[in-house]
Amino acid sequence: SPIPPTHGLLIYWQVVTPDFTTGFELLGALTQSRPSDVFRTNWSQHEQISNYTSSSHARVVLGVSMERLEEIENVVAHQSQNTRLFVAQKIANDLFQYMQSFDSGTAGEGKLVVPTNIFDRWMTRFTSRYRQDANFFM
Repeated sequence: SPIPPTHGLLIYWQVVTPDFTTGFELLGALTQSRPSDVFRTNWSQHEQISNYTSSSHARVVLGVSMERLEEIENVVAHQSQNTRLFVAQKIANDLFQYMQSFDSGTAGEGKLVVPTNIFDRWMTRFTSRYRQDANFFM
């Protein structure tokens, strides 16, 4: 029978390998108003998965949970906030590493000496790399 109009489906994924198993993570949601979607796995954000080099096969397990629409809205909103924070942290880390590459170490411990136009130079480099690969900083 069809899903009631007051409910929807939360779709989860999990990776299982001989070396590790991730926990289930939210992919997204399906509802009567949104019966299909394209989901991002964000595997590049997963250190275990992005560093997995074994020749052993990995399995992807999908999980489906029927939930009330209110619960789905809360879960999806929380996931979106966490993703934005993770991306912001990665971009900030890219800027910091770029600035560190200019430091000569002459200012003493805990201080950086960088050119005054460092942010403009980083932004030019960041934009160029972003145009080549939108996920380069992940």
